[in-house]
Amino acid sequence: MIRTITELRETRALQRANESDHTIRIGAVMMAEAFNLVSLLHAISQGDRGSYPACMAAFALVLLPKASERLLKCRIRTDVYLFCILYCMGSMMGDAWQLYDRIPIWDKLLHTIGGIHFAMLGAFLPLRLNRERETSVWLRAAFAICFSVAVAALWEFYEFGMDQLLGRDMQRDVFLSSIDSRLLGNGLNTVGSIRQIDSVVVNGVELEGYIDIGLIDTMGDMMVETLGALIYAACFVLQRGENPAFAPAMGNEQLVE
Repeated sequence: MIRTITELRETRALQRANESDHTIRIGAVMMAEAFNLVSLLHAISQGDRGSYPACMAAFALVLLPKASERLLKCRIRTDVYLFCILYCMGSMMGDAWQLYDRIPIWDKLLHTIGGIHFAMLGAFLPLRLNRERETSVWLRAAFAICFSVAVAALWEFYEFGMDQLLGRDMQRDVFLSSIDSRLLGNGLNTVGSIRQIDSVVVNGVELEGYIDIGLIDTMGDMMVETLGALIYAACFVLQRGENPAFAPAMGNEQLVE
């Protein structure tokens, strides 16, 4: 009898906690959508048509954490859930509020956070894909890294496509003061070099230096995203997989609807 009363109290406490979390999540989504609307109106007032797609996409992206819970039948820890919403708005803020230009590390910051987020998801997927057997923490950590790096590669494919088809310069160019290339070599299997490049003239337009067409930006993005995945995987192993960001939703762990 005493055990039954204790279990009932624990169940009610868990329900109250779930209801509180649900209220916080709904409030966060509403505030995010309001900010997305303000950002879209700001872009319209500035005549910044290039930001329209990112602003429109943000309306749907802030709903992605909830959709992920339903699709994967999982429970996202509330602090991670809120951080996911902010991350989903990062690209929109970079465009609509010019944070890519105002804050030079904004792009790298998003890629680092993305590496962590996708590693969190990657650590959960083995549990969902292999429900019959217990999966080791080390295997889940390794899968988390591989999954995050794979997502990073797919994103760079997307950026390359947008640059080639729409001229968006998502793989941002940088000026170089020196170059090494086989095209400059004097013979077979030789590399030619040009040092101390002060200016380059293209069709009569003088530039500060030789323009790298996105390779350095792409490799930097891949590196910081991998770094984010490695950091999360290390923390995941040290904590032995306890208190994960994503966990199977069962019974009382289901969200209050």
